[in-house]
Amino acid sequence: MTVEETENNLENKVCAGFLALDGEKPVGMLLYFLAYSSWEGQYPFMEDLYVRPQYRRQKVGLRLWKELGKTAQKQNYPRIEWAVAKWNESAIKFYDVIKATNLTEEKGYMKFRITEEGIEKLVEDSELHVAF
Repeated sequence: MTVEETENNLENKVCAGFLALDGEKPVGMLLYFLAYSSWEGQYPFMEDLYVRPQYRRQKVGLRLWKELGKTAQKQNYPRIEWAVAKWNESAIKFYDVIKATNLTEEKGYMKFRITEEGIEKLVEDSELHVAF
């Protein structure tokens, strides 16, 4: 993604987010988009959270999360979801502090992805037969 593509997506409300500033200097950002649950309706999916290393452990991430929380309350969204890499121990500890539920541990949910190559194979593979 280029800066221009991201700006275009923000302008067209494909995604939304918050920017943390130190004066005029960007020091952190949180990006999210709206997902949908057939049980509960729309909810934000937090896609990216980044805080510059020298601003970490200064509650910048927490303030960004609080803004997303306020948005969720204001819009009556039922939940906020996101994914985190297993190796990102500091993020996992932070999510424990804010009382987030680890869906892998609690519910056994697993996250999957299919990329361009897989999509191409899915669409073109005549060996796949699905009955509807």
